[in-house]
Amino acid sequence: GDAVTVTCAEQYTLDGTLTCGFQEEIMCMNSGLLSNEPSCSFQSCAVTCSPGTRSCGGASFCFPTDATSYVDSEGCPAASTSRCSFTDACTPFRCDAYTPPENSTVVFGSATQSVYEDVLRIECDAGYFVESGASDCKNDYEVSCLANGAWTSSEVCVPKYCIVESYTSTVPAFLVDSQAVPLGTSYTKSCGFCDTPSPANVNPVCQSNCQMDIEQTCVPVTCEWDSASQSNAQKPEINSTSCGQTIEVMCATGYRSKAAGCQRWFEPACQEDGQFDLQDEDQCVPITCPPLITVDGNVANTSNTTSTGAFGTTFTARCAVNYGAGGVAGATYLATCDPSDTATQNCSWSHSQTCERISCGAFELPPNAHIVGQAEGLAGDFVTAKCNDGWKINTTDAACQLEIQIECNSMGQFAANFSCVEVTCPAFSTFPVCTQEERERLPTARNDQEVGFGEYVGLYCPGELDEDGNERAENVTCLGDCTLSPHALSCQTTVCAPFVDFNVSSGPPPPNAQDLPVLADGGRVIVECEEGFELVNGFQWPDSEGEPPGTMSVTLWAPAKETASSLC
Repeated sequence: GDAVTVTCAEQYTLDGTLTCGFQEEIMCMNSGLLSNEPSCSFQSCAVTCSPGTRSCGGASFCFPTDATSYVDSEGCPAASTSRCSFTDACTPFRCDAYTPPENSTVVFGSATQSVYEDVLRIECDAGYFVESGASDCKNDYEVSCLANGAWTSSEVCVPKYCIVESYTSTVPAFLVDSQAVPLGTSYTKSCGFCDTPSPANVNPVCQSNCQMDIEQTCVPVTCEWDSASQSNAQKPEINSTSCGQTIEVMCATGYRSKAAGCQRWFEPACQEDGQFDLQDEDQCVPITCPPLITVDGNVANTSNTTSTGAFGTTFTARCAVNYGAGGVAGATYLATCDPSDTATQNCSWSHSQTCERISCGAFELPPNAHIVGQAEGLAGDFVTAKCNDGWKINTTDAACQLEIQIECNSMGQFAANFSCVEVTCPAFSTFPVCTQEERERLPTARNDQEVGFGEYVGLYCPGELDEDGNERAENVTCLGDCTLSPHALSCQTTVCAPFVDFNVSSGPPPPNAQDLPVLADGGRVIVECEEGFELVNGFQWPDSEGEPPGTMSVTLWAPAKETASSLC
């Protein structure tokens, strides 16, 4: 339980300690042994220097070439007289002599006697600046001696220049690499599309403060319209605008934009050079209207309607045949090359009417008639009218006209009127036959006279009976086309006796007439009077035309009812 303190002699320390210890307390244990048996050895100092300094003792810490004192073989200074206490045990690091870069000078501090934490200031020569500080136009920098005896990184001095932002001339503009303008050099700022440097017409020079002596900025290009360049245009309400924009310029009354059809205004655009396009020559030309005939194809073909019209021209337009203004016969209208809408003059004629086809209206039908097809007519058209069944057109001749076409004339009137009369069929004997054989077998009509529509005519063969003993007969009807219906009755061939003996019951033969042969029905003979006698009553015989004077062509009909006397 007793304790004693063991103390090492001067310049000795306890073995096994790291803190330069030289005293230790030991105890007598219950086992009869000491708690420790310390030993003392000649002290050996391990020096820990502060940052930026170095130790003079120990090969791993000391730099003999720079040391101000030396240590003995155990690493402790010979001048040491107390436990772990040394004189000049640590000394500051020294940096090598500093050589400034080209185009620079050390203006503060010692470049050759610098130790840890010493600072040098280096300044670039005139016309130079620190490369890394170009944006601030910095012309000096500092270096420091580090704890390891090295200098902080050195800078480089380069010729001064000014930074000018430039743009491309493409659309849209975008920022490109900044332009480095050398000191004392002039440079005009380059701007993007539709921008221009301001102020203009100057030559900025790069100064020693790394700034251009005249600061230019990019401002939008503007154009101002020169109204004096357009003799036929009005002064626009807005006569200036920025690049890429347009203004509206109105042409004077009677003029139009030559670049925009018949539009009265045009729109010049502001260009990159600060000038409007469409300003080099007059853009407004006189308004003309196209030939009126191209607008209204129904006007008469005249010099006025087939040529262009100047603005303000007015003339009376006549219509072509069968046409009239508004469809009225003989009517005209005024056409003026002066549109009412002056804001959008479109080179057209101003007129309240056009030539329309004249109408005659509906044709007024007489009794017993009807229209075939269209009842109304326009000029030049025909309306077809037809009499009802059993009626025919009333004409001055004997024609059986059932239908008529009536023209609507250019005066808006139908050119003719008509009336319908009842259809009649002429006597059966007047209908022509085609062949000699048909004539020879022609039946006889009981009532050989004109009959009305739908009436019957009785036909028979004189003296001929059918197999039943009845008289051979047939009825034919008067049709709507003024003809009798076809008949099937055909009689036996008949002949005529010699002319001198023909129909003797009616009287003697013509005096002084030659004897005639026996002929079949329809045969023809020439009757010639003797010398000293002339032919009379010849007008009764239609066949006599064209015969020699004093003769007569006589056609014999069966049965013959005519008298044969008093021919000569």
